[in-house]
Amino acid sequence: MERVVLVFGWGSILLAFLTYLTFVLPCHVRTRLQAIAAMILLLGGMKFIGYYYFGKSAFNPEFPVALIRVWDVLHATVVFLFLLSIVFFFLRPRVKFILLPILSLGLAIWGCVNAVQVPDVREVTIRSARVPAELDGYRIVHLSDLHISSALRRPWVRALVKRVNDLHPDLIACTGDYVDGRVAQRVADVFPLRSLSAPDGVWYVTGNHEYYRDSLAWQTWFENNGFRFLHGEAVTVRSGLSLIGVDDSQAYYTKPSTPMVGDAMRQLSATNTNYTILLQHRPLYARVNLTAYPVDLQLSGHTHGGIFPGLRSLVGRVNNGFVKGTYTIGSKNLNVSSGAGIWAGFPIRLFTPSEITLITLKPAPAQAAQTAD
Repeated sequence: MERVVLVFGWGSILLAFLTYLTFVLPCHVRTRLQAIAAMILLLGGMKFIGYYYFGKSAFNPEFPVALIRVWDVLHATVVFLFLLSIVFFFLRPRVKFILLPILSLGLAIWGCVNAVQVPDVREVTIRSARVPAELDGYRIVHLSDLHISSALRRPWVRALVKRVNDLHPDLIACTGDYVDGRVAQRVADVFPLRSLSAPDGVWYVTGNHEYYRDSLAWQTWFENNGFRFLHGEAVTVRSGLSLIGVDDSQAYYTKPSTPMVGDAMRQLSATNTNYTILLQHRPLYARVNLTAYPVDLQLSGHTHGGIFPGLRSLVGRVNNGFVKGTYTIGSKNLNVSSGAGIWAGFPIRLFTPSEITLITLKPAPAQAAQTAD
């Protein structure tokens, strides 16, 4: 059995049992109602194990989308019911037994629906004295964390690509986690990404999920289909603009010689004065990158914006305080995308919508980046 099934599968069953202890038993309902509640909780907690044994993958089962949606909602309901049963422990048993399941189911449906929507456009203006006059009004679409999977399939990808192309950006920068699943299962869903288009190119770097399932096969497929990945490389895409891209740190476990930011920087001329953008999946090292190297703007993803408020502070702690939006570090900037898609393991978004980030560069000095929601 895969390690993830041990962690997520049995962990979810344990959560269902704890929910029974913290919610069902304290409500003092009849034995028949207790048994029904226990079966519902167990069914929700069985999601990952059910996916693994019957759908051939703990996170990307080969099930109809409708079945995936229902089981995701049921699993999320168990999670929220456990949390709410702790927060509202003081409620009267009968009130609790009626109110908390309704609230939990409502949050689960809302969160799951938000997670699978085609993302809206979020506009950001970066003002810097380092932006040359020829880049005034230059438009960059930043895409991250698509997580194309059995839950986010070809129609969703085609709608995403159309929304991006309709923006007519000058350049498209993609910062990792594009697909979850094997090539044989997901290639038709990923194929519409080939239609992304911009005058100065569509540029990719890897995320951690590029190294989890069928990584070598995906790498070959992407290369054979014209996707331009920057594996520790620096390129000048037009006069006044340089782009640097590095693989996610997960790559170092399989290839310790993977180039890092410093290696990529050495490919630029020592006299390089271009506005320089770094693509790196995780924002964890942004403060080091923007302080130690002549990088003007870093684009990252990975955090999914914290997913929902209760997790946001935890996500920030493991990402050096960077969760979502635009940050100013000295006179330089970091943009962290909340992601276009969502990881299939916990497909929930509450108060953290998915996004297509449209960045406009402006050659004016500013103390901070300005974000237009």
